[in-house]
Amino acid sequence: MLRFVSHTACPAGERLKEIKVVVSDAKARVSFRREDTIDGSTLPHPGLKEVLLEKQANGRPTRRR
Repeated sequence: MLRFVSHTACPAGERLKEIKVVVSDAKARVSFRREDTIDGSTLPHPGLKEVLLEKQANGRPTRRR
């Protein structure tokens, strides 16, 4: 089972929205939308980003490419 720690710190001016985490067995699928704020202007990044994490045999989580 993968365990995740919530982390709200993002680089300056970056914000994640619509965060969704789906965990099953030794895998987790994380999806989100990203917005940057530069000089007071919001710049959304197009599309939904998705990351697949898997737990290795030694227990270490890795990002699947």
